[in-house]
Amino acid sequence: GGNHVDEEKLKAYFDEKIASNEEAAIASKNEFLEYGYFPGLFTFSTNDENVSSVQLLGDKYLQIGYNGYDYFGGAHGMPYHTYMIYSLDTANEITFADLYSGTQEEFAKIVADYSLESYMNNEELYYPPFDENDSNYEADLYQQFLDGATIEMQGYFDGDNYVIEYAPYEYGPYAAGFIEVPIPLSKLGINFLE
Repeated sequence: GGNHVDEEKLKAYFDEKIASNEEAAIASKNEFLEYGYFPGLFTFSTNDENVSSVQLLGDKYLQIGYNGYDYFGGAHGMPYHTYMIYSLDTANEITFADLYSGTQEEFAKIVADYSLESYMNNEELYYPPFDENDSNYEADLYQQFLDGATIEMQGYFDGDNYVIEYAPYEYGPYAAGFIEVPIPLSKLGINFLE
C-alpha cells in the first residue's frame, strides 16, 4: 500500500523508548526498598517489556504487540501481553471496539462459541471441568465464557483472525501459558481490505 512502514526502524524506536524507562524502574525499586511501597506512579514495575510484533492491518491501521513480565516475588512472575492499534491516517490510538460494529451480546456469543470449541479440542490447556459427569458441564462452560467475554477483552489481529487471548490462570494453569482462540474476521464483520 501507499503507507510503507519500516518495521525494524519502528521496533528499534519502541525498544529505545522502553529502555529509557529502565532508569524509572530502578528508581521505583529503590523507593520500594526504602519505603516498603511505591510513593510515585511509574510506567513499568520491571523493565522487562519489549515490542514483540508490528503488523499492518490493511493500509489504514498498525498494530503493535508488547510482551512483558511482572515479578513481585514468589516462584515466578506473571507474563502479560499488550496490543496497541494506531490509525495511520490520524496517528491516534484506536481499539477493537472502534473496528467492531456489532453489539456486546453478539460478540460474547461468538467468543463463547469459539472458546467452547477450543476447550473441547484442547482440554489439556484448560482447567478440568468441576464435574465431567455432570451432563450440563458444557452448558456451564459456555456460560462461563459468555459471562467473561467483553468487547474490551484481550485480543489481537492476526491474518484473517481476531485472536482472543486468555492469560495464565484465567481458564487454564500457569504452565499452559496464554490460551489463544482465533475467530475469523468474517464472523466479526471486519474487513481491512475494504
